[in-house]
Amino acid sequence: MHHPVCFRFYANSAVLAAQQSLRSLLSAVSASGTTTPGDTLAGYAVLPSPELRVAALRLMRALAQLDWGAVHLARCEAVLEYLIHTGSVTLSPDELREKHALAGALVDSPLVIEAVGAGSAVMRHMRGYVTAGPFANLPRSEPKVMEPMTL
Repeated sequence: MHHPVCFRFYANSAVLAAQQSLRSLLSAVSASGTTTPGDTLAGYAVLPSPELRVAALRLMRALAQLDWGAVHLARCEAVLEYLIHTGSVTLSPDELREKHALAGALVDSPLVIEAVGAGSAVMRHMRGYVTAGPFANLPRSEPKVMEPMTL
């Protein structure tokens, strides 16, 4: 049985035929062997370039409509961090709506709830954000320690 959000896509032969292309596109997103494609997309979603932010948001939102894409995004730490915090770049109203729609799609997926944990802090924060709406004030993200650099 497929998730209701995804069911309409399984009946669409064009979307079914595009599944392999979508998977190939996602695997090509990350140039690093240590960074997941979803985490790379989340990184693009916080860049100063609005064109890259919008493209990354739209691709993540499209992936969230598919069972395998939603699960992939839910397993990406940077995606979850992006959804529950405000970044250093100010998003446009349309970008805020895209971000909110992405969070809504993930929160509605039983597979995501299973992957993240129904009672987890991340799921509680995402549900709160979805309930509060796209213009909700989210906490600022905490600074992270960078990995050691190799020269």
